[in-house]
Amino acid sequence: YKNYSIGMKKALGFFISLLVIVTLIETYIPPKIYFTPAPSQSFMYLSKNTPYNTVFAVYPNDKLHEAFFNLPVHERFLLNPKDYKNNEFDSSIFTKSLSTSGGLQRLQQLGGKYLIVFKNGKEADITFFKSSNLLELRKEFSDSYVFVMN
Repeated sequence: YKNYSIGMKKALGFFISLLVIVTLIETYIPPKIYFTPAPSQSFMYLSKNTPYNTVFAVYPNDKLHEAFFNLPVHERFLLNPKDYKNNEFDSSIFTKSLSTSGGLQRLQQLGGKYLIVFKNGKEADITFFKSSNLLELRKEFSDSYVFVMN
């Protein structure tokens, strides 16, 4: 330590101080960790059966985090990531509107080709998706449905 220049001593002191602060922050405010045991089969289906540039949306809103964290699995463009907003688009409003004809038309206008609907949604909404003439049921899984836009 004695052989270091004054500038080097200051830099080393700053680095050690920064390291101590980061360590204390992690001790008192631990990072939030999400655990998802396995990706949904619907994401695996998208990955294996659609082109790389496929755009899709997820319904209902509480499953958006799962779609986001599984991006490395499906490697497709998620249209409605949770809490995304800009001047022209609010993903939570868009996701809620998907259970209407106007919402599906908006999905089509935005270039969405697929819609993944999880079975934990409202039964009336699931019935709407199944009976909509804008959608075709492509595949059903234990936890979700994969629809394609007509």
